[in-house]
Amino acid sequence: MARCANSDDFLIMIELEAKHLQSMGSTVAEVANILKDYGMTICKFDASADRLVSAGDPAFESLAGQNGIACRNIGYWSERLARKANEFIRQGRGVRLRPLAEGS
Repeated sequence: MARCANSDDFLIMIELEAKHLQSMGSTVAEVANILKDYGMTICKFDASADRLVSAGDPAFESLAGQNGIACRNIGYWSERLARKANEFIRQGRGVRLRPLAEGS
């Protein structure tokens, strides 16, 4: 973990459901502290803004019961995830529109 966590292009998706963490003998705070010790920030993807937001961002809402993203370089991952999200949206639109275009 230490070797990977020192890289800016390393990303971890984590489940922050308190009851699941408790069943494994851990807490949300403990997981957050471990990741912070590795220099990582816990954030989530804000689909309306196509970017990652961290707890210090006004667009951030509670992660309770959600999946979080831990990374060292929020800007790098925001850009990469936004690009992928837009690509999936374009592909989805193409799939929906293709049959209509072929049938006319």
